[in-house]
Amino acid sequence: MSNTPIFEATKSATQSFANNTTVKITFDGTNIDTDNAFNTTDSTFVVPAGKAGKYYIAGNVDMPGCDDGELVQLQMNKNNSLIQQSLEREHASAGNQGKKVRVSVILDLAVGDAIDFRCFQNSGGAQNIDQTETFFRGFRLIGA
Repeated sequence: MSNTPIFEATKSATQSFANNTTVKITFDGTNIDTDNAFNTTDSTFVVPAGKAGKYYIAGNVDMPGCDDGELVQLQMNKNNSLIQQSLEREHASAGNQGKKVRVSVILDLAVGDAIDFRCFQNSGGAQNIDQTETFFRGFRLIGA
């Protein structure tokens, strides 16, 4: 037995997020995807046939340009329902500070379950995320 599937999804460009709107993060590439289970068309990991079990899933987003008191939230969804979220507020005294937000969990997933990440921010205007610091990765746990 092995800890497959293993995947790490990547972004090739920045992505803009409107104020007070939750938007799916687009991932258009992969560094690794052992079972071709990550769909870059809809930025979703789908558990392949025969691979149900416990999974470690993690995501990270970096949003430069946050000011004091502004909220950046990373949300993990399973089958289009929120299952986990981070809540980060920038409390720097200066403006335009980068905010890295992370979520990681261990989940029981069935064949066909779909996982994606979404982002919310309330800066008062659109904000971009830095693609070099944004990722979505995971793998199946064996023996858990």
